[in-house]
Amino acid sequence: MVLGRGAAVAVVLVALLNACSAQRLGLTWEIAVVTPRVPRGGDLVFRVETKDAVGTLVEGVDYVWFVDSTSVKGGRHRGSTPQKQHFRVDGVHGPGQIRIYTTNDEGLLIEMATAEFQVE
Repeated sequence: MVLGRGAAVAVVLVALLNACSAQRLGLTWEIAVVTPRVPRGGDLVFRVETKDAVGTLVEGVDYVWFVDSTSVKGGRHRGSTPQKQHFRVDGVHGPGQIRIYTTNDEGLLIEMATAEFQVE
């Protein structure tokens, strides 16, 4: 794991729950980015957490994630809360974004959370 400049910084960005997803109703989705500034060739490390209405961590919620940056578009990956995920960052310097999706009752992907990162 690359900690970027010697320290892991947790950046938590909270996304609103999409009400269309009845199966996930009442959960708050958060992306904790362990490495918000990633050197080119380093690993972007993050964890997705889901919590219920009283703030209790809900484990084992499946999701799909995508990474977009200046030189990378998409690439579908699977994850489950709250397991750490990582992605090797190649390409050019600039901003990037992690997008988290889950499926609704019809099996369609619904965006649940996003987080920004920077390729240095």
